[in-house]
Amino acid sequence: MTFRVLLRRAYTRIRMMWSMPNSIRSMRMMMLLISTMLSVHSLARADDPPIAPSAETPVILLHLAEASAEEALALNRLASARSWTSRALACMRLERYDCVASAGRLTSFTGDSSWRVRAYAYACLARRGILVPTETIEAERDPRVLRAILRGRYEVQQSSIDTRIASIEKSLNLYEATVALEILAAAQFGGAHTPPDPLVVERMTELLKRIILRMNRAEGGSLSSRLAAIQRQ
Repeated sequence: MTFRVLLRRAYTRIRMMWSMPNSIRSMRMMMLLISTMLSVHSLARADDPPIAPSAETPVILLHLAEASAEEALALNRLASARSWTSRALACMRLERYDCVASAGRLTSFTGDSSWRVRAYAYACLARRGILVPTETIEAERDPRVLRAILRGRYEVQQSSIDTRIASIEKSLNLYEATVALEILAAAQFGGAHTPPDPLVVERMTELLKRIILRMNRAEGGSLSSRLAAIQRQ
């Protein structure tokens, strides 16, 4: 059983517990947490099966220089818009291209003033397979963007991750603590060929326990889907 499956089963049971009286719910939660802690140390990660490329699908390369005048104008308008949603849409449209020029424009969005746009930029860069300079990644301080970087399977040293999430990992704000858990999960189970670090997995277990014990009904409803999404990384 993987950490993701274990987490999914735990949260399925937790959501069922909300309809129980408080005393019974607390007891059931504690039993579930103990079971989770005992099981997590025996987790083993199976490598994802390789996907063979299809020789039948033709590859059509798109170049920014060949874009129509209307497309170029639309990209410029989106990229310079005041709304972060428009600039994020510019990232998504640049993802369609395969040239160096589009890669450069897309990379420039990693310095955008909005963390949301920067996160979109890293996601698009990762899907295109574009390398990002290490110094650019290390310069990013927002944990929410770091989460996107790790989900894109860009390599970040664990020591750097620990430094950047130190405050939110201990935060009483469960939404911030959940970001820390998502970051650790992306780093440990996001496709690296090395097995998960038992010490980091133990930290994840403790963090998960703290989040579960402090969740109220509203937080349980909003955070459960995010925690369950860890299994799909």
